Amino acid sequence: MSSAKPASVPGGVAVLLAVCCAVRGNVYACRHCHKLAYSTQRKLADDRATNKVDRVRKWLDWDAGILNGNDSKPKGMHWRTFARLQAAHNAHVEQAMVGVTGKLGIAMARLEGIKYNAAQFEAQVKAM
Repeated sequence: MSSAKPASVPGGVAVLLAVCCAVRGNVYACRHCHKLAYSTQRKLADDRATNKVDRVRKWLDWDAGILNGNDSKPKGMHWRTFARLQAAHNAHVEQAMVGVTGKLGIAMARLEGIKYNAAQFEAQVKAM
């Protein structure tokens, strides 16, 4: 998205071109040229899975959150649709929980390191 044909030109239509594609005019740059990403593309797979779980839960008229458990089929929904959405929900919950477990493991390792450093600090203070 970069160069534009001047508006004063009769019949001129604003044409936006990327730097990598530009042939003429003033050039700004595009998402591709600057290697920019949308916010959802920057999220980890487990965070995207959590968003998908909340979206499916909204379709099923369930409370949001991966830890709220499954509820009953909404009135008027076909059983086949409910089964498909519930299977998708369970798959996304599993993926999200794997990510959460990994994050908790990293956090626990950091806490163990802090406890170890605190114990070393206390030993040094006592030695003084």
